[in-house]
Amino acid sequence: DLLRLYVMQSEVMAYSAWESFQGSSVLSSGRYDASEQKLQLRFASGKHYEYADVPQSFWWGLCQSESKGAFFNTHISSSFQFVQLSGSSARRCIASNSCPHS
Repeated sequence: DLLRLYVMQSEVMAYSAWESFQGSSVLSSGRYDASEQKLQLRFASGKHYEYADVPQSFWWGLCQSESKGAFFNTHISSSFQFVQLSGSSARRCIASNSCPHS
């Protein structure tokens, strides 16, 4: 039935569509999963990360900020645990200065 199909699609497609960050020299795009509070970011370097336990206000703030890189560095970079999903050496990290993002 149509309602069941909608619910199944919602569960599978929990992430929002990719938001392009045109003009940013640091971030190329991002998307957010409100139900899981996960943020995925693609960097200009080609690396792709997922951040855990990110309140939706941070996603909104990132999308509305004039400087995506500055917002990321100030509010996200060292504040949340993350997993590198792609790049030369995908790995799990706890937010710290010892695990570079780009």
